[in-house]
Amino acid sequence: PLKKKDNVVLKSAMKLDETMQYLCNSSLVVSNDTGIRNMAIAVETPTVGIFFLTGAFRYWPRDGKHECVFRYDYKSPEIDEVYQVTLKHMEKLYEN
Repeated sequence: PLKKKDNVVLKSAMKLDETMQYLCNSSLVVSNDTGIRNMAIAVETPTVGIFFLTGAFRYWPRDGKHECVFRYDYKSPEIDEVYQVTLKHMEKLYEN
């Protein structure tokens, strides 16, 4: 369903330097807690991190550019939970 959205871009595999440039040019990265999210943090691109089995608190930069979605019972967050956190974070980051 996301492929039909004009504002969502699904990317195929890229070389490391291309990935870093792509992340640097992005407005927001929504990703599970992986190297891609950590690379986005490194180039100061805002993120929404999705956490499953790992506690988010150790991996959540507190500079206002990043949000996390997780459950205290370590179950997978629902898609709507991710969407709501992402929407609120975008509104906070890009409010006029």
